[in-house]
Amino acid sequence: MERPGWVSAALSVGAAAASFCSVYTLSLWFSAGPNAAILSAVLALSFARRRAEGKGRPWAWELAGILVVGAAAGLVGWLLHAQFWIGAALFTGALFLSVWLRRFPGDLGQLGRILSLPFVAVLIAPGAPHAAGGAGADLFLLLAAALVAFFWDHLLLVLSQPIAATPTYVPPVRPTDPKLMPASTRMAAQMGVALAAAFLLGRFLFPVHWGWVVLTAFIVCSGAIGRGDAAYKGVLRFGGALLGALAAAALEYVFVPHGATAAVLIFAALFVGTWLREGNYAWWAACVTLVVALLSESSGLPVGALLAQRLLAIAVGAVCGIAACWFVLPIKTTAVVRRRVADALLALEELASASAAERDQKRRAFAHAAAECRRVAPPVQWHRRLSRATHDAEHPGVWLGIIESLVPPATAQPELVKAVRFSRKALKEGQGLTPALRKVEALLVA
Repeated sequence: MERPGWVSAALSVGAAAASFCSVYTLSLWFSAGPNAAILSAVLALSFARRRAEGKGRPWAWELAGILVVGAAAGLVGWLLHAQFWIGAALFTGALFLSVWLRRFPGDLGQLGRILSLPFVAVLIAPGAPHAAGGAGADLFLLLAAALVAFFWDHLLLVLSQPIAATPTYVPPVRPTDPKLMPASTRMAAQMGVALAAAFLLGRFLFPVHWGWVVLTAFIVCSGAIGRGDAAYKGVLRFGGALLGALAAAALEYVFVPHGATAAVLIFAALFVGTWLREGNYAWWAACVTLVVALLSESSGLPVGALLAQRLLAIAVGAVCGIAACWFVLPIKTTAVVRRRVADALLALEELASASAAERDQKRRAFAHAAAECRRVAPPVQWHRRLSRATHDAEHPGVWLGIIESLVPPATAQPELVKAVRFSRKALKEGQGLTPALRKVEALLVA
């Protein structure tokens, strides 16, 4: 039984708050600043996000990876302040590697997913903890931040386990055409170019807050499923940041929170952003911008100028990410949609011809394929509305809308199998797919 979204958001933010408080208390004992505590809170949110996406692994393996990679990320974070360009090169190389490794199954692919977390967290919480014990104490606090975040995240996971869990569907490994460059290699190259440009422009245009440019470029490129998805993410991030800046200005006009009030508002904003993120990423961007404003109020920095600079930095970072995805080994959105629709039709055909013993597994396979279609739908549907494509147009948004409306058949249906095969043929030949899908829809929705 799946938990409601607000419950998952509350658990995620609860883990982040507990991580922050735990590491901050430890930092006070070391006479250190709050950077390690902020890092721990960011990692806790990242762990929860990965778990929600079904990317978790055995806890011992993942913890070992986090500690090793966390130590490397701490070194790169120190270099970004001591030897900026060396640190920038290592950071870019690490994120390139994290994307490229995802082409491999098993532990190598998982290492790629783990690799990015501490590096991005260090980017969000820059600077060493500045403990009284020097570099050794700083490294200890950084590793403690990762360990504490991992502990709280998994403790709340255990305490909140549903009574009956749905079996996890593991899709089969899809064979790749050896003549084509793997998508992970293309995405890794795009990530490398985007981050290199973001470091270069961020350092010269925003000497203090260059991290905002780099972080935005990473977000736009990270997991971007084609050119349209990258552009869509860039627009959402900037639009959300603008909304958050307006909310911060309104809050500043009413009153300026300090101390415990500011802390409550910060975690409340994180809760709202985490809860609404699944519906639209712009909410998360807006809430994070509001959090930045609240943190700057606590430190006495001028909020208005800081938020204006943040918006400009986000715009520059978004341009870096979008340009890389559009011009560096680009992945066409239409090609991505066609592949996802083909997978969904194949799964539907197998379900419509499955025996009673195979039905549950085939139903989960179709549900997975339909969910993959939903992942690529937002930018395509956005383009469909802008282009005013009709109900029967040969538009990828129309195809995805039909796939979304399909109801899995309860029994084997020979007529449905025939209609699905005709749709697959139309997709392969590149013509007449919409009317073919409408016939499939009529059989399932009737």
